[in-house]
Amino acid sequence: MKKTFLFFTLFVFAFLLSCDSKDNDDSQSTNFLKATINGIEVIFDIIKVERKFYSEDGGYYELEITASKSGDASKILNFTIEDQVTGTETCYFFQYTDNEVYYSIDPSSIDTSLILDITENVSNKIKGTFSGTIPEYEGSGSVEVSGGSFDIVYQIK
Repeated sequence: MKKTFLFFTLFVFAFLLSCDSKDNDDSQSTNFLKATINGIEVIFDIIKVERKFYSEDGGYYELEITASKSGDASKILNFTIEDQVTGTETCYFFQYTDNEVYYSIDPSSIDTSLILDITENVSNKIKGTFSGTIPEYEGSGSVEVSGGSFDIVYQIK
């Protein structure tokens, strides 16, 4: 009986050690924002989400997402979406900055080629895709964005 108990205890202990605490951590498969910009994949690994309240039209919340690259502060992507709303018409502002050159667009306007599709937008999590052409804010240049995607778990402080 003692051998059976000892064997069972060792088996349970070995099983528990084999389980990684990260197995159930939803943030391990999330918290990324990436895109191919002018043919070069850019992975933004510093992501900040702010929630702001606006009293117009009965009041609503927006999420302001800012993403940058560690080790390369010259590339910043930020966009604003309505909180708790999904689809292609929830983004009001989209901007990419590369070496202080600003490319920005309003994806909700009729004459835009940028499509930003929010597929999940629940409390503390947003997920979606984006692609299209973003014109230079002051100038005639543009950047081509393809394969953009994000899956972000965030905490509002």
